Amino acid sequence: MRNPWFLLFVGLLAFAQAMLWMDSGDEERAEPLAATDTTAVPLPDPGSSEDIRAAETPGAAPVEADAMHPGDTHARSRDTTRDSTLSDIPARGMVAPTGTPKVAEATREEPTRGELIISGRVLDQNGQRLSGIEIVARPLAQRGLGSADINIETRTNSEGHYTIEGLLPGDYEVSTLEKAGYPSARKTFRAGVDSADLVLFGSTTVQLHGRVTDARGSALAEVEVSPGGRNTARVWTDADGAYRTQLTVTNPEASHTVVFRLAGYHEERVNLTARELAGAAEHRADVTLRSQGETAAVSGTLRSPRGDPVAGETVQLQSAALDTRYTATSGADGAFTMGAVEPGSDYRVTVHPRGAYENYWQQDIAIDHPGTMIEITLQPLASGRLTGRMIDVEGYPLPGFTVLLKSTKSQRRYVAVTSDDGGYFNVEDAPAGQLMFFTRSDPRFGITGITLEQGTTVTTEVVVDWGDNELLGRVADQNGAPVAGAAVHLTWQHSHRGTRSNSMRRTVTDSAGSFRFTRLGPGPHRIQVSAPGYQNVTVDHNVDGYPGEVAVTVREAPPQ
Repeated sequence: MRNPWFLLFVGLLAFAQAMLWMDSGDEERAEPLAATDTTAVPLPDPGSSEDIRAAETPGAAPVEADAMHPGDTHARSRDTTRDSTLSDIPARGMVAPTGTPKVAEATREEPTRGELIISGRVLDQNGQRLSGIEIVARPLAQRGLGSADINIETRTNSEGHYTIEGLLPGDYEVSTLEKAGYPSARKTFRAGVDSADLVLFGSTTVQLHGRVTDARGSALAEVEVSPGGRNTARVWTDADGAYRTQLTVTNPEASHTVVFRLAGYHEERVNLTARELAGAAEHRADVTLRSQGETAAVSGTLRSPRGDPVAGETVQLQSAALDTRYTATSGADGAFTMGAVEPGSDYRVTVHPRGAYENYWQQDIAIDHPGTMIEITLQPLASGRLTGRMIDVEGYPLPGFTVLLKSTKSQRRYVAVTSDDGGYFNVEDAPAGQLMFFTRSDPRFGITGITLEQGTTVTTEVVVDWGDNELLGRVADQNGAPVAGAAVHLTWQHSHRGTRSNSMRRTVTDSAGSFRFTRLGPGPHRIQVSAPGYQNVTVDHNVDGYPGEVAVTVREAPPQ
């Protein structure tokens, strides 16, 4: 006969295992936040000449890139004590009560630095895979995060696929070199993404011509015509007001802005979409310029509340009624000047500082006499402390993950925030106001719903659509024939403890109508498909770890 104590022990063990199994199915399994150090990279100070684009660039999450290939698995330990609340978190500098049990960490098994990849396909606008395309990857500099100033080169194989290996965490600008019939293309990807597709559009040249006149129909000579796009020279109208230039059309989603300028007249801008120009050998655009008439010079200064000049900031003056806009940049003494401003009574002046100042605007400014002065005092941007943890939708921490942080009170000033090995982050000098986390590389992420008051501390969880799942799909017409070159957008939305997260990924179908998204978190996602000649289609799909192919059927668009 077995020992009754042994039988009791076995029964208790079975009960405990059952409870743990039930707990592992909870919807929210995020561990409580803790305050730890992280990397917070501010943008250049007011007046700095550093490249704003470089400072805005987010870093990367060091995740196992090879885990996304079919057949691979990614084992993770599961923490069964993830239902602790944020109120359990000790504040920074405080000690947790004696006897508080340690929470076991459940983290992804991340690669070391230099083990990440970016891989994908290079396709033409018809979905054909292009071989032998030379590709250059350049890490985008980010102060304090150790990005290297190097170029990494590779080329697509016979299947149009490329792989860039040995990458450090960060964002990389991936570009193609020009090839006969294909201008270069570029896109920014986060290291670790293995569905980084590039689409090359064949270029065509359109002859743009027309005539420029004044409001009475009289020809205007010597009007400067500046077509948009690279490698396009300016031209001037002749004595009859005629001009002729050319535009190079590539991406059908892009547009060209042609600017017409002549002293004493308002600048005119004509926007031409690539679809509007598609298939045309030439395009005519006649333009009428409005005389400025009597004008006024507007000047002013930018200062801090202490009276110190604020240099290097852009001041914009705009009138909706007159459809005019003027800009100027403050000098070392904070002064700015705008010449030849058309009189009006509804002007609005705005300043979106790059420095540590709040946005500024003033409405209903009357410009009705020469020598109008506008004195602007910029208020310092208040700050507080923001701590938290970056997690996936299942509550697992995202170590080494970088996102940008900005406040609605300062649209042009960003802070790069990188989580530590446990997914935690701490920003001691975060901008106050309504906050937003976001990225500028593919995939795009956005997190809102966080409010930080001056001098306060807020602790939050940042949920990101990042994981080990993939989504495979195929787009076909109603007869089952593949639709190549279709644009496919994948979006995701999620609410968590007062915050709202979203993501967006983009790709195109290949010649077989196939598309693929990787590094997805689980849960509902929305697929949106558009293709020339077909009606747009939206399909909701639940990503559940099983990469079965999603079939999307598009129907021909009705005749116009």
